[in-house]
Amino acid sequence: MKLFTAPQIKELDLYTIKHTPITSIDLMERAAKAFTHQFCQLYPHQTVHIIAGKGHNGGDALAVARLLLQQNRIVSTWLVNDSGELSVDTQKNLDHLLLLFPKSCVLIDDLSKTEDLKVNDVIIDGLLGSGLNRPTEGLYLDIITHINALNKLVVAIDVPSGLSTEGVNINPPEAILKASQTVTFQFPKLSFLYPENEPYLGHCYILDIGLHPQGIQNTETNDHYLHQNTIAPLLKNRTRFAHKGTFGHALLFAGSKGKIGAAVLASRACIRGGVGLLTTQVP
Repeated sequence: MKLFTAPQIKELDLYTIKHTPITSIDLMERAAKAFTHQFCQLYPHQTVHIIAGKGHNGGDALAVARLLLQQNRIVSTWLVNDSGELSVDTQKNLDHLLLLFPKSCVLIDDLSKTEDLKVNDVIIDGLLGSGLNRPTEGLYLDIITHINALNKLVVAIDVPSGLSTEGVNINPPEAILKASQTVTFQFPKLSFLYPENEPYLGHCYILDIGLHPQGIQNTETNDHYLHQNTIAPLLKNRTRFAHKGTFGHALLFAGSKGKIGAAVLASRACIRGGVGLLTTQVP
């Protein structure tokens, strides 16, 4: 699987919209439906609190709110819009949500609305997305800090709010939301592979939202991610009468004097990888 930067993924969205063809709002709906399906598998009964921002990540969150309410889930939605302007598709999703559920969304400009969370409630984070390009501050920082202090279950849409998608984080640790699960779209982000970001991600789910395969093929990158779906077809089926000779004989040269642990670890990995017979040459 290829890994792309946030600008490249944005270009792939545009390529998909142009060549599928599909409208941008329908592509957002596709992502929201994929997220909602995964979320309901994780949390089928809990009360849900959704925090949406003014950008595309907030648009995803508002669509998720509508889809959950249509399933008769208990949902409260808080919209953070400090500038008074929403992105075009986010505004459309807000209008759609309020048309079907007029009292389902509350505009917040302080933290007072977030005080009534119960023990088993789940928060969906749609505050800030992959387009983050400056340090988080003001009300957004206050909300992230407050949610982290609550120590609640949090599911992030695409990327935890405040986390950079590639390169060094532009935010300090206290300005990055700590998710219990992250449900990302089409590709993991480069920053998901950095060990220092593990505390913010929780368990990651990668959902296919149907970005155009030709666009993916045409977009060049030096970064790739080996996914279990890529490996699974390569694994040989273990038949009833299979034996060590059926799955090949590997010869492993490893370790050095005083460093035999490397040979032990490599040998265990080779055997777990499925080789039939292993010979390890060590000092």
